[in-house]
Amino acid sequence: MINNAQLAYASLHELDSEIGDLTTIIGHYEELRDSASRLFSAHISFLAPVRRIPLEVLSEIFQLCCSQGINFIVYSSEGFPVYAPVLVLGTVCRFWRTVILEQRSFWNTII
Repeated sequence: MINNAQLAYASLHELDSEIGDLTTIIGHYEELRDSASRLFSAHISFLAPVRRIPLEVLSEIFQLCCSQGINFIVYSSEGFPVYAPVLVLGTVCRFWRTVILEQRSFWNTII
């Protein structure tokens, strides 16, 4: 009876050790998968239709949005509403932010 208990204990210890090893391996593969997923997402964003619009046209669209008084509202860190379309457009994605930052005329609309 004691031998059976010792064998069972040794077997449990060995299985726990193998589970730990496999958990480490799974963690490694999850990190690889997450990295591949981020890379895939980055590449897909470059294929978005909005990227095919010439920067001049996109800038003009943004300029119209800013000049038409469309109510884009962002909130300051104190919780006060700020009516600044250029700030809202600049938070959509990195590409739009770059377009906004490169056009000085957008910064004339911030009061």
